[in-house]
Formats: sequence, structure tokens, C-alpha cells
Amino acid sequence: MDLKELIKQINKNTAAQIEQNKLELLLQRWELEREALRSPAPEELVLRPEQEEESFPEPEEVEPLPSPEPQASDKGEEVSSDIAALWPSLKPLPAAAPDSSPACTAPEESTHPQANPKDQERMAIFGLEGRNCEVHQMIGNYMWDEKTKKSFDIGTNNDSLLPMWWNGSEPLWVTMQKMRKKVNMYYWPGCEVEILGVRPDYCRLYYYYPSDADFRAAVDDAVESLRNGSADMAAVYYERNDVEGHHHGPLSAQRKEATKKLDEVLKDMNQKIKAKNLQNDLNVILFSDHGMTELQWMEKVIELQTYINLTDLVKMMDRGPVVNLWPKEGKLDEVYNKLKVVKSMTVYKKEEIPDRFHYKKGRFVSPLTLVAEPGWFITESKTKLPYWENATGIKEGWQHGWHGYDNEFIDMRGFFMAYGPDFKKAYRAAPIRAVDVYNVMCNVAGIKPLPNNGSWSRVECMLSSNANLARPFALSSCMLALILRLLA
Repeated sequence: MDLKELIKQINKNTAAQIEQNKLELLLQRWELEREALRSPAPEELVLRPEQEEESFPEPEEVEPLPSPEPQASDKGEEVSSDIAALWPSLKPLPAAAPDSSPACTAPEESTHPQANPKDQERMAIFGLEGRNCEVHQMIGNYMWDEKTKKSFDIGTNNDSLLPMWWNGSEPLWVTMQKMRKKVNMYYWPGCEVEILGVRPDYCRLYYYYPSDADFRAAVDDAVESLRNGSADMAAVYYERNDVEGHHHGPLSAQRKEATKKLDEVLKDMNQKIKAKNLQNDLNVILFSDHGMTELQWMEKVIELQTYINLTDLVKMMDRGPVVNLWPKEGKLDEVYNKLKVVKSMTVYKKEEIPDRFHYKKGRFVSPLTLVAEPGWFITESKTKLPYWENATGIKEGWQHGWHGYDNEFIDMRGFFMAYGPDFKKAYRAAPIRAVDVYNVMCNVAGIKPLPNNGSWSRVECMLSSNANLARPFALSSCMLALILRLLA
């Protein structure tokens, strides 16, 4: 081998070694980040359910929580963006453990806020009170109270408006109303219900599901109400992405078109905020109550009638990723043992439900809870699958997307974004949990938070030093989490 060939070979080997070293360093960094995500939060920052009182003192106006600049070791990653945000990752790490409580730092590959199975369903309603579902008691869209024999069937029965379902915790808008602050809510599920004796100043009733024109009008009205002082906080709920994701799948053209329409409204909203000279007076917060994953309709169905005698049940509530069963007296162990052998599903007795779900202490939790693996659907039989009314006018449409699975599955993660004078610019923080949103909104609104399950240490770094100077404006969407992750 001549000298030129030798030098060429040396350079080639050196380049290969450099790439190998880069790969090893990257893997080491990923391992460190994964370990950081599993680090527990300081105990004093998280109020556990067993520590909570049954009632809370009447809130009073107090000095807002401080928002100190984080130390160098606590700073998140600076990103090229106009807003302070918890950005979805381009290449997400394996999901962090649901009880993990990372400090206010941002790994290069960040995951999304977490809402627990079934708790995801209720975050749109109770995301503004910072409580786990076993505390606020809203454990799903469909619940049953064994004592009164009453059921909660979201949006379909009068019993779902009873205080027994809603009075488990105090949402932020109730606290604000008690403090004589004005709150406007648009299509927000539950805003029509009297919670702890309080209703918002204005509630534009939720229905299935508001059109794009309705959504645009609601956003316009919300911004104007904040400008003219008729509201101190406005909240808008947007559902079309969720509907299209269920019907056609989160990767479908229909869902993407819904996202484009949403983007147009948000772009117009930002222009109006500037035109009304509100950019230094208004905070905008966007967050989601869950993600979504592809569903293989008819292929991954667990038919309970194949494994148990349905007449052995007093009650069954819900279908899908999580199903609740009340066996007849003397039948609990028999039903449980038969379901334990079912593949792609886990059955829990109430006391066996993992603590990380923050679920099993709930008042309305059933004796048996079934949790499907991602992509699987639990129902009595395929004839009971929830078809939807498609273009034929008949309920025969297949569902292609679903949510409510174990939150260790990254497709279930939500997202949080915010911008305005109270938030840092071009900033990406570390992963947070769904219950942490409450502390952010309380700080922005200048309100002392009630006891909650969130952690201030996970969110304080995203706030600027001059926080609490502007009014909050919240937008919530069922599907934005997944959309932003896909578009990142």
C-alpha cells in the first residue's frame, strides 16, 4: 500500500471512529435524560390525595406567586420560536414514567404533558383545578354510582348535571367568580353546570360539535371581551380535530384539513390581538386534554361475551381502552379470573389499580377495571362497537383513532403552549403533567392556588420575571397534542 492509500485509509478509519464516538455520546445522553425524567419531584411540592382536606377555605386575593429566574442548571433549551412553549419532540424518547417529576429543565428530546387513563377524558373540564381524577372524582365520560343507581353519560342525560359528579374540586373559574372576577366560557364542557354553587358569567353551551365558523366567532368574542373588560378570563374549547381523528384517524387528510382551519383561526386571532394593541396585556394559553392513536377497527377487538357471561354483571360502563364492570354479588372472583387470561388487556380489582394512575381511590371506580393495550378496543361484542353516521346517513362508519390508553404510551401525551407578556420567549421547558397547568394559570391570573396535585417547580421556569401583569386567555383542543407532534 503506497503512502496516499495509507493516509486515505487512516482518514476513513478516523471518520468512522468519530461517528462511533458521536453515537455513543448520544446514547449516553439519552440514558441520562431518561433517568432525569424518572426522578421524583420533591415531596413538599406535590399534595398527595391522602393529605387533602374535604373542603377548602374561602379563597382570598393574595400576592401572586413569585416567578424567579431559574438558576443556570434549571434553564430549559432555547429554541427558535416566537412563543414560550413545551414543544413536542421531533424524535421523542420512550415515555417517562407517569409519576416522574423532572425539574424545570428541557432535554433535547422532550415528551409531552401527561394525563392519566380516563383522567384524560376529564381534563378539558377539570384541567383548570390541578387535581388527580381520584380527587376530583370525574373518572370518565361514563360513570355509575352504585349507591344511587344514577349514571353520568356525558352530554346525554339529565343526571349528568347533578352536583354529585362535579363538586369534587374547585375549578379555577369558580375561584375567580368567588373573587368577583369575570369569566367567559365558550363550548367548554361543564360550563353550564353549577359547581359548588357557582356558574361562570357567560357560558356558550357545548354541543357536538361546533363548526369552524362557531369556533372563529367564539375566539373573536373572547378576545373582544378581554379587550373591553367584560371578562378577566376567557376559555374556548375546540373539538373538530378530535372528531376527525376518531372518524378518519390522526394521520388522515380530514384531520389535517381540520388542523389547517384551526391554524387559520389562530393566525387571525394573533392579528386581532396586535390590531387591538393587546400583545402586552394578554396571555394566550393552548393545551390539550389527550393525544390519539391509530385504531385498527374490527381487527383488534376484545369481545367480553367470548370470555364471560354478561348476565353475571350488574353494570358495565364505557367501551374502548378502559371499561368498568360491576359483577353481581358472589361473581367478582369468577369474572376476574376469566378475564385475567384475556390477551392484550389487563383486568384490575380496585385495590390492584397502579398508584401511578391516580385513579383507584375515586368514589365512582368500579370493582373491576379493564385496560386495553394501545390500539385494542374492549366491548361486549362487535355488534356494540360505536359506529358513526358517515356520508350514508347511517351509523356504519368505522372509527380509525382513539385515546384513553395507558399514558406511558407516548401517543396519549398532550401538549402545552403559551405566549404573552408573562411568558419567556423562544423557550422550551421540560415535560410537565396535566395537573401542572393549573398552577401556571393561577400565577398568570394573580390568584393563590388551592391545594393541588401539580408541581410549581416544573413550571416556574417558563414564566418571565414580570409575570402576573396580563389577563389569561385559554384555548383547549382534544387533538392538538398529536397534531403538533406530527407537524414538528
